[in-house]
Amino acid sequence: MDYFSSILLFAQPFADKSCCIFSPGPLRTIVAGGFGGVALWVAIFPADVVKSRVQISATAGTIEPTFRSVIKQIYKEEGSSNEFLTFLD
Repeated sequence: MDYFSSILLFAQPFADKSCCIFSPGPLRTIVAGGFGGVALWVAIFPADVVKSRVQISATAGTIEPTFRSVIKQIYKEEGSSNEFLTFLD
């Protein structure tokens, strides 16, 4: 689910049912956009952390810079309690 579809998902309950078109109004659209942004970052943040560490390891030359090797290194050094990777479990 991407950002815009999550906005629609969160805005539909707030829509005016008496109108024939979908018009949630400006405040409801802002709230739905906030929820959509949170949904986006909850899904994206773990991959973004791994991507950043891949870039760092590529320049530092510490490990082979692949997603799999970086995830293995994170689990090895920080365990499964890493708050950024718990979504991958």
